[in-house]
Amino acid sequence: MKHIANYIIACSCSLLIVSCNNDENDIVPDFLDGTEYGVLLDVIVTSDKEIAIADLDDYSLDFIVEVEGDKRPVQSIAINKVYIDAEANESPEVPQQSLTEFPKTLSLTSADMVEGFSGLSTEDLRAGDSFNINFVITYEDGAVIDKFDSSMRTNFAVLITE
Repeated sequence: MKHIANYIIACSCSLLIVSCNNDENDIVPDFLDGTEYGVLLDVIVTSDKEIAIADLDDYSLDFIVEVEGDKRPVQSIAINKVYIDAEANESPEVPQQSLTEFPKTLSLTSADMVEGFSGLSTEDLRAGDSFNINFVITYEDGAVIDKFDSSMRTNFAVLITE
């Protein structure tokens, strides 16, 4: 009887181990072979994502937007931003730019970052404020994707510090 209990425990453990699967590791092949969204969006930020208040006038947010795979042609990628003040008050989303050619290198100054937000200027920015930058893919077939898996690290934030 003791051996049967050990056998049952061993079988249960092996089933548990075999059934575990990390789907995040499989996301790139799914994107590239067209089984999910058809392309892989890659955003490479080449500048610092933290801005010191003293450096606001000279800051430039630099990043590259790349698209890999061609199973589902991309019509455009919209870049949007949301301003969040130090008290966590969030503005409505504001469009920054729409891209139709890839790869594309972009550079946004502090003035570009505040552009489009009613009543907001670079002089109004304080430590603890941030801008969330997000991307929306529109495919040629009309489908729109605005949520990305956490392993892709596509959307990002820019934080203002002391």
